[in-house]
Amino acid sequence: MLETRDTTNSILSSGKPDATEALLKEAMESMKDRFHVVGDRVELLNTKLASPPDGEKIGPTDPNGDLNITLMVRSKASDKEMDQTLADIANHKRNPLSDAEFNARFGADPQAMQRILKFADDNGLTAGEVDPNSGRILLKGKVKSFNDAFNIELTDFKGAKGISRERTSIISVPTNIGQDVVGIFGLESHPQNPQVQSDAIRYEPKGFGPRVPVGYMPEDVANAYQFPKDSQGEGQAVAIVEFGGGLDLKDNAAYYDKHHLQLPNINIVSIDGGQNNVGQTADDEVALDSQVIGAVAPGAKQNLMFAPNSDQGFVDSITQATFAKPGDTPNSAISISWGAPESAWTPQTRDNLNLAFKKAALKGISVFAATGDKGAMNGTNRFTTDYPASDPYVTATGGTELRLNPDGTVVKETGWSNGGGGISELTPVPSFQKDLPMPVNANKDGVVGRGVPDISGNAAPATGYRIRVHGFETTIGGTSSVAPLYAALVMRMNGALGKNVGYLNPFFYQHGNSDIFKDINSGNNGGYEAGAGWDAATGWGTINGVALQDSLRKDLNRPFV
Repeated sequence: MLETRDTTNSILSSGKPDATEALLKEAMESMKDRFHVVGDRVELLNTKLASPPDGEKIGPTDPNGDLNITLMVRSKASDKEMDQTLADIANHKRNPLSDAEFNARFGADPQAMQRILKFADDNGLTAGEVDPNSGRILLKGKVKSFNDAFNIELTDFKGAKGISRERTSIISVPTNIGQDVVGIFGLESHPQNPQVQSDAIRYEPKGFGPRVPVGYMPEDVANAYQFPKDSQGEGQAVAIVEFGGGLDLKDNAAYYDKHHLQLPNINIVSIDGGQNNVGQTADDEVALDSQVIGAVAPGAKQNLMFAPNSDQGFVDSITQATFAKPGDTPNSAISISWGAPESAWTPQTRDNLNLAFKKAALKGISVFAATGDKGAMNGTNRFTTDYPASDPYVTATGGTELRLNPDGTVVKETGWSNGGGGISELTPVPSFQKDLPMPVNANKDGVVGRGVPDISGNAAPATGYRIRVHGFETTIGGTSSVAPLYAALVMRMNGALGKNVGYLNPFFYQHGNSDIFKDINSGNNGGYEAGAGWDAATGWGTINGVALQDSLRKDLNRPFV
């Protein structure tokens, strides 16, 4: 279950040391599931290691080595306050928060920021970047300083992929900042979640070779789903997060030139030193994400964000995508084509991503994530769902197999056999699914949790998308094609409506079984059958873009209740 952080704003509000200590002890006692007080320090329980580091222990990491980490600071308000505001937005009692409104109500607690900056300075650490809006602090210093500050001993291990820096114990901090710290990322040098992977699959028909384009152009699928055409996403910006690979901008431009398409504005963003590294397998994913959005919503600016494939990289990417830098066009959608089985993530990372996605929802940012391409078992030995697709503040995009006539009309559409979907084992049933008749968990262990996907779209590699990569056009599919496809739809709708459609999950479930969706009632993903209404293979089905935009226009223009 995703843990919450219902903080007590009165803590440390008094200037009296004895009152501060008493309040801290009271708060820690009420939050034993998150903190453990040991003397004058607090152990952060969600940083407990799930398993020992892989490989052979070499010895302590060089104490004089340089290190950069991310520390997330708590909000000035509680999760309950955020939840109530988000419920008001979903129930049409108010608009999503502007940047100024969010920062005033839910930005980082300024006193907590000051305490942590003092803690850093006392331990010889330097703040490289401090963002009071998101609560992110980038700290720099020597390994020894971090060891002392967090009561750990970073250690080098030699594994199959070389030497990595590992943490072998739980993190602790002084009691006076115990409740201020939401997350600490970057102490380790290996990808904390090595199973995080893209969901792009090339179609390689036998006898034809891997580069024969047999699929559809992205706009063919958009037209089949009746995406509205009164905007091409002008004035919008979308964040596309990538954890490997790169995009050859010259080769990419040739794709648009060949197909007589408008070349989109692509802004390369480096997160934590991540780079646009062309020449990797993941180039397929990057090209797929960018070209699907570029072909369907060429007017939208693409913030193509490259980050290390690590927990720190993931958290920092979503944080920066949500909180625009001064002068940048704020993103109104985030497309995520990477994920891993829920159990592969550390509790700390799920907690922080969950909070980051909630903040995006509060700010009216639509977030889409692929459900995976290994069926209902997700490449594991049990039925499980992918994260971040299973996060309640993310719209999970599953897969179908779409067949079109030469004139673009639909011949047939069924659930894709490899599409991810199912019942979450870690995320409880969200409020928008409370009245949904959930299928029995395919593990038959009685667990009832969030169901995914929410929606689906063309994903089967055999009916995939014509994409240019490494100088050739090829056909690429996977549920990762559906996340950017619907992010592009949001770009079009936001441009046409003149405002962000924002967090869509509550709206989708309020309007299930309507003409907004085309129900997909045949096919399965190896664990769950597609059927009438919502199901754990295809969700509500595919979206009729015009119907969705018309319905959202009515909803956004009606008076607040």
